[in-house]
Amino acid sequence: MTSNRLVDELIENSRKKRDFLARIFELTESQALKIKEGDVEALVKVTAEKQKLIDQVDRLDEEFQGCYSKLKTLMDENGPDGSKRASLNGIGDLKQLVDEIMKIIGKTLELEKENSREAQRLLATLGSRVKNINQGIRATQAYNPSTPGSMPSYYIDKKK
Repeated sequence: MTSNRLVDELIENSRKKRDFLARIFELTESQALKIKEGDVEALVKVTAEKQKLIDQVDRLDEEFQGCYSKLKTLMDENGPDGSKRASLNGIGDLKQLVDEIMKIIGKTLELEKENSREAQRLLATLGSRVKNINQGIRATQAYNPSTPGSMPSYYIDKKK
């Protein structure tokens, strides 16, 4: 495989990754909205969809690493002076894509930190609600004792 073909594969891989990361950022924004609304069910759905995309990005990273290793080996075989490296087509495009990817990752991480703080607040709120509900249940049961499976007792007079 030629060096230029490997660079083309790296560019294509990076484009896919950029697109997936942009979608992940959109889902992270959606998570922020769901957290603020307190919609836990929708938050779980968005998180599951986001995890699928993260898994796809992981696969792309593995492919990228394999192509990059092949390119590096091929470039090392062509000589250490780097003259061949400068003549590769698409290196500028690849660098630009990597810069875009890094910006998207930075924005996503920043939003993830904020989402984490908001999710902790939501969890604390929901935890206190559950605690109040459990206390209410215990109080109700104290006034209305009901033992499951117990039958009322009857006295049968056998002398008649």
